[in-house]
Amino acid sequence: MCCEVLFALRHWVLSNSSAFIWTSAAAIIMFRSELCLFLGLLLLSDLLFGRLSVKTLIKHGGAAGFVWLICVFLPIRLLPSCGISTLLFPELYSVQYPSQSWAW
Repeated sequence: MCCEVLFALRHWVLSNSSAFIWTSAAAIIMFRSELCLFLGLLLLSDLLFGRLSVKTLIKHGGAAGFVWLICVFLPIRLLPSCGISTLLFPELYSVQYPSQSWAW
């Protein structure tokens, strides 16, 4: 989890706005929406201090959100209906099919 957030922070420190927006979108969609509060404040500070324009934000933010949503979020939600999901995400299998040890 920390990897995407650290990449986003690295791009923010280096003032690479487009890469910051893309990695922030990935971190927010993949992990937790609470990252919106933290990374959103960083993005807001870039907007207020003029390091980022609204046009660039809309251009990269819309594209990044759409791509990460299609490439990451939907496959994770659709894979549990296939048998391959237990190979890729064993922790989901244990949540979906809880232990039946109480029944014996």
